[in-house]
Amino acid sequence: MLDVFSEFERGVIRARTRAALAMKKARGERVGGVPFGKRLADDGRSLVSCPSEAETVALALELSREGLPLRGIAARLASAGHVARSGRPFGPQPVATMLRAA
Repeated sequence: MLDVFSEFERGVIRARTRAALAMKKARGERVGGVPFGKRLADDGRSLVSCPSEAETVALALELSREGLPLRGIAARLASAGHVARSGRPFGPQPVATMLRAA
């Protein structure tokens, strides 16, 4: 019986969390991390374009439209000197995440 109540409680918590995040998003507040190509504005809430990262995103999109696979895009970004925020070259998964967010 306790398992049933625990499962119900998890469902209620999940629904409340989703509703709260949807409200924040509807008000234009940041939800989640800062996507590559954007940066946090001085107000600490809104996102603004980051020119150097936006250039990387534009190049990745262009290479994607040319039909290059994710590994190829990552290699081309590295050869052009574009790196992730960590300072390391992009891998295929971060490139996929960047393209999905663009």
